[in-house]
Amino acid sequence: RSAASEYNAAQERIGNMAVEINITHQHARGIDEAKRRITTALASIAKNYSIHGTWVSPTTYNVAMPVKGTFTITPTQVIVNLQLGMLTASMKPQIEAGIKAELTAALA
Repeated sequence: RSAASEYNAAQERIGNMAVEINITHQHARGIDEAKRRITTALASIAKNYSIHGTWVSPTTYNVAMPVKGTFTITPTQVIVNLQLGMLTASMKPQIEAGIKAELTAALA
């Protein structure tokens, strides 16, 4: 095997071992109030973990780099599905705990 094919095979293995954060947080705020509060929490998450994104619909916040995924607001839940990149995978415990703390504080 060439060095290039070894590299590509290694990248494929890494890609298949995605590190994910999946959180479902219950709330009783309704969509509009939850969104207002989550928007404040997202600013703190961006500051603390460099996780940035944009609202792509009234209820979905899409995250791009270095983490990919979504924050989705329903009438009774905030659902977080994130896929961490290689640079952030080792920080999963801190990022996950931080997001949970921000959601808890924002939606209390």
